[in-house]
Amino acid sequence: MKIGEKISYLRKEKSLTQQELANLLNLGCSTIANYEKDYRTPDLDTLKLICEFFKVSADYFIFDKDN
Repeated sequence: MKIGEKISYLRKEKSLTQQELANLLNLGCSTIANYEKDYRTPDLDTLKLICEFFKVSADYFIFDKDN
């Protein structure tokens, strides 16, 4: 699973819209959409925010346990 799919999965698990997640992380909605579509990848600072929000380690996003 790619980073974008994982962000989308975690967001949906919390029943959040892209706009709600963007507001909580102080990001634009289009930024979240681009991450989820894998058009863009979060920089390290943003990845840290996402990890802290969802209470997961960076390893969750970096390593694909299926491969």
